[in-house]
Amino acid sequence: MTDVSKIDMERINGLLDKLNSMKYIIETWNEGTEWYRIWSDGWIEQGGFISAKTSNTITFIKPFKNTDYLPIFTPYANMGSHIVYVKTKENTNISIYNGDSKEIAISWYACGY
Repeated sequence: MTDVSKIDMERINGLLDKLNSMKYIIETWNEGTEWYRIWSDGWIEQGGFISAKTSNTITFIKPFKNTDYLPIFTPYANMGSHIVYVKTKENTNISIYNGDSKEIAISWYACGY
């Protein structure tokens, strides 16, 4: 028979609490250049790559719960101007204006709840 009297239950319970508080990925998806990750606490990360024209709309694969998400854009060439974006009330897409450039590819990333 095993002697369990020497097991440090306080340490084991502390480790279990720590393990239960860890966040982990519960869902992933990718197709072509678009992708997303959903974390156990509801955090969403997603991104993609588009060949931007003067004006474009990026439709999020997973809508955010509110407009507190963070969008990041990276142009693949010197644009000579900046990217302007407009968040929508629906949290399902974002409109971008790509300055004076007509055909500059853009990598995008957005994260939030």
